[in-house]
Parts: sequence; C-alpha cells; structure tokens
Amino acid sequence: MSTYQAKLYQASSPNAEYMGGLVMSFAHNLRADAIQPILAKHGFEHIDPTAWYPQQQVLDVFRDIESRFSFEELVAVGMGTAELNPLPPQFNTIESVIVAADAIYKSGCRNTDPAEGMVVNKIGDRHYQITYNIPLPPFSVYGVLYGLIRQVKSKHDEPRIHLVKRDTPAVMEIKW
Repeated sequence: MSTYQAKLYQASSPNAEYMGGLVMSFAHNLRADAIQPILAKHGFEHIDPTAWYPQQQVLDVFRDIESRFSFEELVAVGMGTAELNPLPPQFNTIESVIVAADAIYKSGCRNTDPAEGMVVNKIGDRHYQITYNIPLPPFSVYGVLYGLIRQVKSKHDEPRIHLVKRDTPAVMEIKW
C-alpha cells in the first residue's frame, strides 16, 4: 500500500502525466494573454487537448502562474478547466459531482502514484469535505470544483466552498 503524501508542484511519479484538456485551461481563461509567455517558456506553444503531457512539466507551469498571479486569477484557471471539460450527463447534481471528485480527477491523469487523489467525506446533508492529496495548488482546484458545480447547480442552490487547509494535502468544505 502506498504512503504517498503529495508535495505541491512535485510529480507523484517520473512517468505521471496530465491530459491536454487541463493544459488547455492555461490558454483559455481570463488571463490567457498574460499566461501565454509562461506556456511558451515551458514548451506549450501548441496544446493538443487529447495528448498526454508530463505531470512535472504542467506543475512547473502552475508554479510560475501562482508566483505571478492573484487568487482570483488562479481560480479563473481552474474554472477554465471545468468549462473546457464538460461533465458527462450522469453528473447532474452538486452531490454527484462531489462524490465523483476523485474519479473526475483521475480521468485526467495517468501513471500517478495510486494514492494521489481525493478523499471525499460526507459531513451532513448538503455538506461535504474533500481532502486533496494532489500536487496542484489549492486555488486552481477550488476553481475547477466551483466551475463543475456551476454546471450542475439548480437555480435554488447556493453552493459555498471554503478552503479549510491550504497546505498539501489541501482540505475544502462544500455546503449548499
């Protein structure tokens, strides 16, 4: 059994990869113009959303973005990921998205340590906690989760996401 503990911006294995759809979010968000030079620096002039890219290379881009941009801009990158990767029809409620968070994450990566992922705990009715044992910054993960929830929430839902712990592993609570 793996005892992997994610380290921010450090790939979980030498062969770990992320799907190009994640990388596309860098190029399609509110600050894409400012992020473009960072992408070029890391060899991402042309991004194929169906290709696989080394996890460490993608994490290096995230590190550079986080060092230069605000919380809101990092959330926008995450929301871009959600917008570029629409959910399948079986994910049609906030709860279904939260419960499947680990599977959704793992669908966009491969060759990672088996323990890399998310642990979802139901705390109460319409109240969940997610622990992120992943090397991505929590603000971008916040943006992805917010963007996915926006796709499925009803007009009466008022989801609130609270970042409980910023360190890796990050912890978020979701209530609605």
